[in-house]
Amino acid sequence: MVTDLSKASELKSCDNCHDSASIADSLSLAHRQSPRTLTRETVLRHRIGQQTLRRDLTSSCTQCHGGTLSLGDGGLINGAGIQSGRNPEACSDCHGEIVLHNRQEFAPGETFAPADSANFSGALFSGQGINASAINVTDKAARSDPFDIHLARGMVCSDCHRAGNRPGIRTVGAALKETHLKQDPRDVSIRGYLHDPDHSLSTTLQCDDCHRSGAGHSWLPFTQRHMSALACESCHIPELFGAALESIDLDSAYATFRGRDEQGLVRGFTPVLLAKGDKLAPFNLIAVNFEESSEQKTSVLAVPQNHGVVRDAAHRDCATCHWPEGLTESLLSLGESPTSDPPVFVAPAEVAAPAFEHVGGELQARSHPESASRYMLGAKQLAWADRIGMLIAAGTLAAVLLHGVARFLASRRRGVTGEARKRVYMYGVYERFWHWLQATAILILLVTGAAIHKPYLFGFLNFAYMVALHNLVGLILLVNAILAAFYHLASGEVRQYLPGTSDLFGRMFLQARYYTRGIFRGDPHPFAKDAQHKLNPLQQITYFGLLNTLLPAQIVTGILMWGAQHWPSQTTALGGLAVLGPLHSFMAWLFAAFLIMHIYLTTTSGPKPLSGIQAMLEGWEDVEESAGGDTL
Repeated sequence: MVTDLSKASELKSCDNCHDSASIADSLSLAHRQSPRTLTRETVLRHRIGQQTLRRDLTSSCTQCHGGTLSLGDGGLINGAGIQSGRNPEACSDCHGEIVLHNRQEFAPGETFAPADSANFSGALFSGQGINASAINVTDKAARSDPFDIHLARGMVCSDCHRAGNRPGIRTVGAALKETHLKQDPRDVSIRGYLHDPDHSLSTTLQCDDCHRSGAGHSWLPFTQRHMSALACESCHIPELFGAALESIDLDSAYATFRGRDEQGLVRGFTPVLLAKGDKLAPFNLIAVNFEESSEQKTSVLAVPQNHGVVRDAAHRDCATCHWPEGLTESLLSLGESPTSDPPVFVAPAEVAAPAFEHVGGELQARSHPESASRYMLGAKQLAWADRIGMLIAAGTLAAVLLHGVARFLASRRRGVTGEARKRVYMYGVYERFWHWLQATAILILLVTGAAIHKPYLFGFLNFAYMVALHNLVGLILLVNAILAAFYHLASGEVRQYLPGTSDLFGRMFLQARYYTRGIFRGDPHPFAKDAQHKLNPLQQITYFGLLNTLLPAQIVTGILMWGAQHWPSQTTALGGLAVLGPLHSFMAWLFAAFLIMHIYLTTTSGPKPLSGIQAMLEGWEDVEESAGGDTL
């Protein structure tokens, strides 16, 4: 029997059943290379465009399907030892160790595979639970997920990286209709394509080819919005534990790796999110340093993350992303940089470059969701909206405090004066109900809105609950506003809020003069108050603007932000969340300023500071009998 495989005749052996020439032609350039001559540095040089792979190579069948082979007489390969494409060893020579079984503790050894996934992406190909492995991982006992859930379910490489002409893909059957799967990639037949199987491996299943993305995510607020903005891997590959490259010098082969501390303990690392088309997807970034024309150059290679998928440990906390410096704006170190020049970014198609910066000789990359036209509530802070809004609210608060102190000191100087008052039924039952429901809703909306836009100040509040409560109370405010508008129009009470044009500026001047001068002298209000005239001219102007401009604008922007997942084109046409979010937040500051002023002015309408609030609770108010006199 012939035992030297170099003397094997693939033409005589494989061509009896397969079209070897056609199969060889379908191989990609990368799969034509031999793992025995290819190196990691060669692969990196090829990926950054510095070196091309050899095109004159013709890969042999036994290179991937060799297994434990023996030869018969005449150079015929004994088919009993051939490994099929479903055998992980067909891929492991180039892509690193692949372990399906759990018979012993998984401990990946030193690998020399030229395209080892552990080196490039950080993914470890094992279905074993992390806490059952032999790897020294931080918080190991609490990590119950496998390194990759697909391998733990018995899947192999070719279940997703399949031949384009592979038959037998089972459609949804009765057994799968109630699950999150549309098909079972393990239940396939390979007999129909044995003669000429496509080896280009250009057909790769995506998550939604098998999974119903909506199933199992009912807990997620704005599910559709998240699905349209994030690749599944963004949440389901939260951390990787392989020795992923951080940087490498191609000339010296010196490399640094991610996720290891100085003692060698495996910490793992979190991939950086980059915009891939209109979604954010996870990547490992590798700084590839080399010398060219006597100058140091750096290219940054973006390696997409598709392996290392978990279920239970997937990101579920809203603060992971909706937080300043959260996952969507995280920094990823790329090691010490030999040059201060901007690096050349090398990535798959449609991947936007991160923001690079040199800090203390170290190259860093920051993901930024705006590159995918995404404004992240809670994560993105626009200074103009907060600074101007806070200035207005703080100015209002300072003004009422100064005014209140001045009133108190003036009243102390004047002494107690008992002006004549009469009791008037001022506010009906529905008017009081509408007022307090609206006031409560606005207060809740301000608090929950602040927790959404400024989660770092309200870490004790659950972000998801705040979003749900904000939406619910916003709906209540909208319904209350519609019913109130109907009531005021039908009853004629709307006239209370119409300032009229007859000597408007003169009446406004009288009221302003009272607040700035007369109130400190103990003068009566310049305008009499009764059930038909509840508001003075300044209040009428303020409420007219509030109810006809600010409140509708706040409701409309809120609806558009909520409806971004249902009507994305309408939201985008108005600038998207990047415009609506800060505008909505700025108008909330205006509401806060109005509430400060409104609550303070209630202290000026009665004999006691709480008389105005008491009147809105009971309906009856004690009004000045002498009000309406000329204070000039």
